[in-house]
Formats: sequence, C-alpha cells, structure tokens
Amino acid sequence: MSPPPSQSGRTIRPPRPAQELVGDLKLSDDARKLLRPDMTVVDYFDALVKALHFPDAVRLVARAMTPKQAVWWGTLCIWATARPQPRTTEAAVHAVVKWLREPSDANRRAAGAAGTAVGSTTPAGLVATAAFLAEGSLATEGKPEVKPDPRLAATLVAEAVLALSRTAGHEPPGGPLVRQFLVVAVDVFRGTNIPEGKA
Repeated sequence: MSPPPSQSGRTIRPPRPAQELVGDLKLSDDARKLLRPDMTVVDYFDALVKALHFPDAVRLVARAMTPKQAVWWGTLCIWATARPQPRTTEAAVHAVVKWLREPSDANRRAAGAAGTAVGSTTPAGLVATAAFLAEGSLATEGKPEVKPDPRLAATLVAEAVLALSRTAGHEPPGGPLVRQFLVVAVDVFRGTNIPEGKA
C-alpha cells in the first residue's frame, strides 16, 4: 500500500508512524512482534498483509483512515456481500450513504437511528453507528455537546468488516473475502474510491 496522493501526485500528508496508532489497538501478539520503531502505518500494514495477519490489518487500516473513509469502506464491504440485503440493512446503508453525500447533523442522526433499527451488532448496524459516532455530538439536539471518542468509528467499522467475512463463510485470516476487503481499503485510504457527493 502506498500513502494517499494528492492530485499533483504528492502525498497529502506525511507518513504517520505506526506506533502512534497501535497503542490501544486490538492486535494479536504475533502482529505486534512485526512492528518496528521506524515503521510507518503503510509499512506496518504491508507487513501484516504479507504475514497473513488479515484481522490485524483490518483493524490497523480502519484506524488509519479518517472516520468518513472508514464508514465508506464498511459500506462497500456490505455491498460486496450477497444482494439483495434485508430491508432493514438496505435502509441502514441508504442512511449512511445519504450522510456521506450530505453530511448534515440530521443525516448523521438518521444513520444512527437506522443502525439501531437494524441491530447495533449487525455489520450494517455497526457501520451506521460508526457514521453517527464519526463527528458531531452524542447528546440529543439542544443539549450541551458531547464529543464521541474519535477511535470508536474505526473500531466499529473494523468489527463490521470482520463480521462480514465470517458470515459470508470466509473465516479470517485466510478467506478470499477479507483479502478483497483489504484491497478495497487501500483504494479508500488512497482516496481513489470515494462516494459521489460531499464525502
């Protein structure tokens, strides 16, 4: 994986040290043994994939993305599984995409409500809840602002992606579907796969 480029071909941000992200990240002991002090996030991701530590790579790349990127990635992974989806799943995904394209507070809250309706432990529910937690306030409208933990959205998306790989019959770490999800993740991280509209 390479760092995300700008339109001019240069990276839009300097390489981020992997150690900045992994402190509280849920990683296997074997995955942590691969981490070196000089590694960037991209270096570490590549090392995890090469060593077939796919669940660890999923969690790392979700944390490395912006919250909106992570939510979009989770949405793409849902779409990559069997269609048509149940109505409640489709409704949750629709609400998430609407928020990504039109990121108003009302749309964010609608995505959160759709996540609750479909079930907060389902992949669609996790992604929709991640959309709600990606920005804004956790408090009801008109109440003092309560900022969400910026790490929560990435955590929920990662768990959704891993759940999708399991429910589709492809147990990580070696299933082809989780590999496909990681390929998509690279495109999203690099900014070459984005939703239409204001994402």
